[in-house]
Amino acid sequence: MNNLTRLEFEPRTRFNNDNTKSDAINHFIALAGRCATDFRTQDISTLKVSIGHFIDATQEVLTHTPGASLLLLNVRDKKQSYLTNLIIKTVLIANVLAHQGNYSLVTKQKLVTTTLLIIYTMSPYFLKIKADHSLFTQYKSIFKNAAKITFKQVKNEYIDEPDILRILSQIANINEFKNKNQVCQTIVILSLNSAIYTCPFT
Repeated sequence: MNNLTRLEFEPRTRFNNDNTKSDAINHFIALAGRCATDFRTQDISTLKVSIGHFIDATQEVLTHTPGASLLLLNVRDKKQSYLTNLIIKTVLIANVLAHQGNYSLVTKQKLVTTTLLIIYTMSPYFLKIKADHSLFTQYKSIFKNAAKITFKQVKNEYIDEPDILRILSQIANINEFKNKNQVCQTIVILSLNSAIYTCPFT
């Protein structure tokens, strides 16, 4: 995975020593926590800004500290909430898959945003099941329709992001061109399922 250092990103800051690399990772984790707070409270007013800042920080750490940041795929930070850990794992997995597919930076960011929006919409259910595992069966139909629910919930906020809404609608099977962008759809679905598997809510 060392070739992740070739991600197409022009950093605002160059990280030249271990302290600044550590600061970058801590900043990345902190912004994941900020997203988790917005997801937990379902605060859509700050959602776009939080996700945007977190995606910028993700590219920063993957560009300059790829080895250290990808270690987060294999561990769960006990100091962070369940939701923060899930967000971190999902975003890293999505970036790795999109990178292997040779997608541009802009497309990677859209795929990652799509995965985060689904987590945002499903977070209340994840957290309820985390507290009471018996609720899982009750929410199965909601998870099955996660993309459709997400599309309806965020379409006004993301009206200026047609590519993101298109991917969501294709996954939700409410787009007549659902057979297009199959790889993009797979990256989103696989990223979410893999992250949930490694960071289960039941």
